[in-house]
Amino acid sequence: MDAEHANILGVKSFVGVTSDGNDGIAVMDFAGAAVKAQLAYRKAYFFLDDVVLVTTSNLQVRADVASTPVVAVLDNRRLSADGVMIGGVAQPLPATNAKVEASILWHDNTGYLAYSTPFDLTYSASSRTGNWSQISTAAAGLSTVSLFSAFATLPRDSAFTYAIFPASDQTRVQAEADDPTFTPLSLGPDISAVVGSGRLAVVFWTAGQTARVPLSALDWPADDSSNGSSLVLTSAQPTAVLLSFDDSANLLSVTFADPTQTLVTLDITLRVDGPGRDISCGGETECMEDGGVLRFHSTLPTAGFAGHSVIKSIAFL
Repeated sequence: MDAEHANILGVKSFVGVTSDGNDGIAVMDFAGAAVKAQLAYRKAYFFLDDVVLVTTSNLQVRADVASTPVVAVLDNRRLSADGVMIGGVAQPLPATNAKVEASILWHDNTGYLAYSTPFDLTYSASSRTGNWSQISTAAAGLSTVSLFSAFATLPRDSAFTYAIFPASDQTRVQAEADDPTFTPLSLGPDISAVVGSGRLAVVFWTAGQTARVPLSALDWPADDSSNGSSLVLTSAQPTAVLLSFDDSANLLSVTFADPTQTLVTLDITLRVDGPGRDISCGGETECMEDGGVLRFHSTLPTAGFAGHSVIKSIAFL
């Protein structure tokens, strides 16, 4: 991009976060507005426990550059003395790009795990020289180090989700691969979602979308009659919603925000479809019960607090 177009904003306003103070979701619906914009995509980051799950969807590339791969950079930094593990095996590191399909990459106490579809991985390690005095006031001058680089080519026809494990050893990443704590959900082209460890994180990219998630996938207490029942969550406006279950109090925390920072109110409904469990507003304000359906018509923060998260607690019966 040249200097003439450096200050041009994207054409989408759906970018921001939802957080309950422990876990969170960051979203970006991107479409470039520079002359002859080449790329559009939706990206969601789910911050849950010690993991960051990243989902890229709705990838669109301008026709005249359609043959150019779209990549996600996984790692690009100084090569660790501990080496690199790909698919659980130590790898020799070529100075030029090598390609491999693998579900696990580990380097310098950081792990990367692809869900469902393995990484279409390109990697290399080579010496690079830079001059600190050219980019700062440092007098260090030339410095040469070995850098490791790895990126994954993204599929065009489907969503792609992978997890990042910061400050983690190989055992942690392999354990997640063998017995996943978190599971990406396929709920349609306009919803990105992850479930696991008592939480459900959902991004509604467009208005009027409904997410239906089996209770059996939620790790919330359910009696025998709950088999086949689902939690059904609908949002009238685009938003990111985080649900977290507190089993000590049988409370369901519902956290949401308006990434566009333009809405005054947000309308969300929840219900349990099927037998066994139910939900109730309890004493929560801005919540109405109507035939087993909870309806929130919630006032959102405005002015300097626009985009801040709102947290509601409801009873899970």
